[in-house]
Amino acid sequence: MCSLRIRSTQNNRLLRYRRACEGINVASGNKETWYTVSFEDLLHWNPDIIILHGFGKFMPEDILNDPNLQQIKAVKEGRVYRLTLGWAGWDSTRFIVCVLQYAKVFHPDKFGSINVEEEVNRIFKFVYDVNDLYTKLKNDFKLSNIDD
Repeated sequence: MCSLRIRSTQNNRLLRYRRACEGINVASGNKETWYTVSFEDLLHWNPDIIILHGFGKFMPEDILNDPNLQQIKAVKEGRVYRLTLGWAGWDSTRFIVCVLQYAKVFHPDKFGSINVEEEVNRIFKFVYDVNDLYTKLKNDFKLSNIDD
């Protein structure tokens, strides 16, 4: 079995994103910021949703197509996403983007009607005066299309 590095979110901004959207990080018990887990750990945790870092090497298909992970709830339900998880720097715009992404992924029943790409492009245009910046970043980093 392979292993992967994950982020524990004990005391950082990623924890604030998840809390804002009522998400629970099953890896939060580890005191290290980044640490390696096995796929056996994923099987044991059996998460409802798996979020992959947008700058990481793993793609949702890597998890969804792994025959060893087919019994994980998130895999069975196709709820594996590659999202931004924040970008470099301390730009507060990033927090809004992450909250929109997490809200839509965690609570599609409440936030399913939000078009995240459209909203974030509008926010980025207002803040950075750049058209379709989120769309470009989404395509460049192969982020999940959560607006389907």
